[in-house]
Amino acid sequence: MNTNTSPSKENNTTNAPNESEKNRADSTEKDIFTKWSTYFSYKIGKLNNRRKNEKKGYEKCEKLKEELLLGRRLGVGLIRFILNVAPCDGTRSSGFNPDATLGNGPILLCQNGYSSKKQLEDTMAHELIHAYDHCSDSKLSIVDWDNLYHYACSVVRATSLSGNCGIINEFKRGHFSIAKQHQQCVRRRAILAVQAHPLCPDKETASKTVNAVFASCFADTSPFLEIY
Repeated sequence: MNTNTSPSKENNTTNAPNESEKNRADSTEKDIFTKWSTYFSYKIGKLNNRRKNEKKGYEKCEKLKEELLLGRRLGVGLIRFILNVAPCDGTRSSGFNPDATLGNGPILLCQNGYSSKKQLEDTMAHELIHAYDHCSDSKLSIVDWDNLYHYACSVVRATSLSGNCGIINEFKRGHFSIAKQHQQCVRRRAILAVQAHPLCPDKETASKTVNAVFASCFADTSPFLEIY
């Protein structure tokens, strides 16, 4: 009687991996690899495109900035290094940081925050008025940017003197009237700006603050002789 206990051919066949299962496993691994490699390639490509677009946007904004600085409207010899060009989150077109050092650019120009050279010019003028109020011995004397009245006064002046409330700009916004169009625009936009201030509790406070300083600050056209 044969007592050999070695596995039978049938058992070997049962325990051995099926060829079709091997192929299926290999195919699944390849699919996973292809899926993730495609995903990362897409992400890397998208990141590279974004960087290229940001670089182009930066270069374009810098070029226009230099052209405008050489123009008569903003004057030759303005300090270039206070104007800092950078990408923004899309919620604003510029900003003024009174706590920044000159080398770090207290004025921010958003390279993705303008649609034309004229808009960039108005934006630069607006922020430069804030810088003037901060640095000069103006009507505000020493500006406290946490004081809503001081802030409102500077916003009124910057909005009025920068071209933000030009007829074309107002027409594009859907606001147009014959009588005192400029004053209405300045008041409306100043209220919106003050309302967005972190220390302003509501629109009513913003409106009262702007109305309290409006007449005096609107009449102050320094460093210009008049509203142009």
